[in-house]
Amino acid sequence: MSSDLTDFDGFPDDLRPLVRTEADWLVATDPELMLRYLENKRADRSPSGRRKLRLFATGSCRRVWHFIEQYSALRTTVEFAEQFADTGHPKKRLKKVQAACNEWSQWARRQQGLTLTNLQVAEAVSRACHENANLSAWAFTSLGVDSGGDRTKDHPVLCQLFHCIFGNPFRPVAFDPNWRSETAVALATGVYESRAFDRLPILADALEEAGCDHPDVLAHCRQPDAPHARGCWVVDGVLGKG
Repeated sequence: MSSDLTDFDGFPDDLRPLVRTEADWLVATDPELMLRYLENKRADRSPSGRRKLRLFATGSCRRVWHFIEQYSALRTTVEFAEQFADTGHPKKRLKKVQAACNEWSQWARRQQGLTLTNLQVAEAVSRACHENANLSAWAFTSLGVDSGGDRTKDHPVLCQLFHCIFGNPFRPVAFDPNWRSETAVALATGVYESRAFDRLPILADALEEAGCDHPDVLAHCRQPDAPHARGCWVVDGVLGKG
């Protein structure tokens, strides 16, 4: 079966090509197939996997922040989902935030002047707080917010976001403790907390100075124009977040 994952939206699920190999993962152009691979590997069965799946959801929300930031209910939902991913607040708080977001969505549907896009974003933001991390991750894989509703045009950037957060699951990188120099850790902390992904090339320099010569690590940091998000596999590796 071909691994050329171009446009298979019209195929029944059991006939669509799957991500089976490292090559499939690296060239994938359909984020739904990447997510199905992660589900098949039971990524949500580990705390690390659940965290990364939820951060994929919130990272996707951050891509359309211009739709979100003007509405405090949506903004609060995304920010809480990010905190939940890292701190593991009780799920009842997660459900409470999601319920408040759903109430806002119901109110918004009764208002004039809000577009379908606004309502689609609200629904996806609500899913970012779903107690099931897998369902959170599905929130934006089928939403074409930046492309007039054509979700396939958003697929490449979402696939890049999966690469940023999960790296190459077929060949995970073991981070040498020596790479975690004081400078590298301080830079990675700043990148993570401030979402200052433009500093990743500087982090690459610090890692090199600490002895890191892994081409995948350095190459990922030196793609500042690519989409990045909290949960970035390199930043996580430096910070020991797993």
